[in-house]
Amino acid sequence: MAIPLPQDRPTTAAGRGEQVRGMYQDMLASGTAGPAALALAGGVVGSYEPVASGDGTSVVYAKSTRSYQGILGGAGAIIGGSLGGAPGAAIGGAIGGVIGTIVDDCKD
Repeated sequence: MAIPLPQDRPTTAAGRGEQVRGMYQDMLASGTAGPAALALAGGVVGSYEPVASGDGTSVVYAKSTRSYQGILGGAGAIIGGSLGGAPGAAIGGAIGGVIGTIVDDCKD
């Protein structure tokens, strides 16, 4: 998937969230993305939060730009990959992502 030019990038949180989810789904569907890339992308997808509003529509909020889920998931995938190849990267990314999620939940 090509990286959009600045003038083609969405300007709202809802547009950015939709774009990020689409890129992540493309990565999953391709079957060629590595575990570290998927761990980092999964952290970014989690940084947008849709919330239902009172009139039946939903509003998408951009969470804090610092996502420990993404940071620790990526770090775990890199460390796990260096120690145990692809299976190590997958396990390290998953463990780092869980720990990062706990940290993110505690800081909210």
